[in-house]
Amino acid sequence: MKLALLLNVIDPRIGGVMIMGDRGTGKSTTIRALADLLPEIPVVAGDPYNSS
Repeated sequence: MKLALLLNVIDPRIGGVMIMGDRGTGKSTTIRALADLLPEIPVVAGDPYNSS
């Protein structure tokens, strides 16, 4: 899972990663932690398409 997530951060053209597992295995926690490490994406306020 770690390698797949890191590769997807490096090259978003991969198309995403499907994370599956039993309840309580840390799926959501892992994704939230990864999101906190990534830089914020600049957007234009009020732009419905979130273009920068």
